[in-house]
Amino acid sequence: YRRSPSTEKITTTEQDWDGSFYQSWSNNPAWILYDLMTNKRYGLGNYITAAQINKWELFGIGRYCDELVPANIPAYKVISDLASVMRGMIVWKNGEALVIQDSEKDPVYQFSNGNVINGEFEYEGSALKSRSNQVIVTWNNPKDLYRKREEYVENEEVLQLDDDFVKPSKLTAFGCTSRGQARRLGKWKMLSENLNTQTVSFKTSINASFLQPGDIINVL
Repeated sequence: YRRSPSTEKITTTEQDWDGSFYQSWSNNPAWILYDLMTNKRYGLGNYITAAQINKWELFGIGRYCDELVPANIPAYKVISDLASVMRGMIVWKNGEALVIQDSEKDPVYQFSNGNVINGEFEYEGSALKSRSNQVIVTWNNPKDLYRKREEYVENEEVLQLDDDFVKPSKLTAFGCTSRGQARRLGKWKMLSENLNTQTVSFKTSINASFLQPGDIINVL
């Protein structure tokens, strides 16, 4: 598609393919599959011939596999995972990256019926079955060649009740090499689910435009 059939070099324009092959290294799964099906030494070449394979169909699949995709999505995931180590999140505001941590803070604004449109607040609670009483945190143990280990954090008071059952959830402590840090992260998740059980929704005006994710507010 973009490789010149005469020079075998990558170009910036589309090229027509006449169906002929040349030998080269490739990490394209479509052409790796073709190689395994036709190679007589380590593949199925003694049982399948090239004429029995629809290479034109593989050509279309190969183009799909070689299509360039934006790298910003995995990059954003990496920095978001790294920010999660400190219970943080990254938002883009006013042309700069802002790192916000979920930590104890003082309220910065107060909402009441007087500064909310129509004075309406809508409340929604989380289901009891969605509140974990056991969190399994995966972390890397430096004393065991950084292999993955699981740390169990449990709400023992709740689990001792006869009318309750184990409701586990899993969490990966990104970049964590401390068991204590893994336990702290597990406790944070479990307490967040069991203490932050309500969500409030409302509409307001431009007076609250200065608020940003992570801010604490009062609702009267």
